[in-house]
Amino acid sequence: MAAEDGLVLLGWICERNPGMPDLVPSESDLQDAMILAVDGGAMGFVPKR
Repeated sequence: MAAEDGLVLLGWICERNPGMPDLVPSESDLQDAMILAVDGGAMGFVPKR
């Protein structure tokens, strides 16, 4: 899983949750996004590029 994939997922999440503040993701946010991407991908929830 590449860091850019985490950024893609964060962008996808923010697009679908417009109430979320538009913040520069921190390292821990990227790690959380990558964990979500791995877990979500296993469950089929992550959008395919």
